[in-house]
Amino acid sequence: MSNSMSTFSARIGLWALAVGMLLSPEALQAAAPYPLDQTFLLHSRPGATKRVYLDFNGHIGIEGTYAPFNFEGSGDTFSNAELTVIQQAWKSASEDFLPFNVDITTQDPGVEALRKTGAGDTEWGQRAVISASNWDYSWSYVGSFNYDTDYECQIYPGNNSWIWIADSISHEVGHSLGLNEDGQKPGDGTYYEGHGSGATYWSPIMGWTKMTEPYGVSQWSKGEYTNATNKEDDLAKITTLNGFGYRPDDHGSTRSSATAIASGVLAEGIIEQNTDIDYFSFKMPGSGNVKIAINPDNLAPNLDILAKLLDANGTVLYTSNPLDALNAQFDVNLAAGDYYLSIDGTGFGNPAIDGYTDYGSLGYYSVLVVVPEPATMMLLIAGGLGMLLRRVKLHRRRR
Repeated sequence: MSNSMSTFSARIGLWALAVGMLLSPEALQAAAPYPLDQTFLLHSRPGATKRVYLDFNGHIGIEGTYAPFNFEGSGDTFSNAELTVIQQAWKSASEDFLPFNVDITTQDPGVEALRKTGAGDTEWGQRAVISASNWDYSWSYVGSFNYDTDYECQIYPGNNSWIWIADSISHEVGHSLGLNEDGQKPGDGTYYEGHGSGATYWSPIMGWTKMTEPYGVSQWSKGEYTNATNKEDDLAKITTLNGFGYRPDDHGSTRSSATAIASGVLAEGIIEQNTDIDYFSFKMPGSGNVKIAINPDNLAPNLDILAKLLDANGTVLYTSNPLDALNAQFDVNLAAGDYYLSIDGTGFGNPAIDGYTDYGSLGYYSVLVVVPEPATMMLLIAGGLGMLLRRVKLHRRRR
């Protein structure tokens, strides 16, 4: 096989992987995101001056003494299964806070990096202790993120699944950032558990996520569902009350500021705000087929993707926003030239009863564009002649 054909085949394989043809959701969720020896070195935004420390190691706190997180074997060491759950819980909670200029970390930053000592202090945050030793429920003090003490919140690990732990972390840390419960009337009004079905099942982070697959999306909310008990603007409160705002935009929001993307090279980005649109550019060296896969986080996505493919003049040629799915993809034929890809967070259905708006559709995405190389196009166009030339090349190699 020629080098150009083998390269193109490899890139097609990458695209197949990107659109989920080669790995099942079960396989993705069974694996730790990083090598296990890095479990207590994880950071979602290294260098941020505001942070949330996920403390799985045990802690002597203000409200009590907490044993380390443990669900199998000795409590003195972490098993591989425990380390995997810790990493997955960190990854899921990080997705909830990815739009913001705050670091979700499993590495102990020290007490002074967690308490706000005064007007001149620039570094503080919240300790979230994950332990089942004291209470069989999770709790936090509203506004404790800005306390002048290292006042912990407790995360009860429940069934010890990453989804239970992660959603409890985000919920309780949400309280520490000044947020209140999201409920629904009638009833006791506490912990709205969401609505919808499948990948687009929706629940508010300050409510409660269902614990059965598919988990759907869990997002920050402003009470747009029917009979919501809490209409507060989560995003506004998070980004104005706690010494941090949104992350800086990572990709341009216009064609003129688009990020160039090479064929077969995975690019990544974040939709930080619901007004954010990220642009990428790529070239078609000749007429042919282009395959594009845009995927949200593979474990616990918050982002529902709306993607558009535009020509050099900015005319929208194709739009992808699959019904009942969060990803987007294109498999189309294009003429030679310059093209653009826009990526945006979007909503689904009726937010009052079975869907959501784009308000909380924020978070991570990856992009893979596969464009045939010129030599590959010539072989494909030549047809039988191309195959003959290939046989000659193979024959010469055997000699």
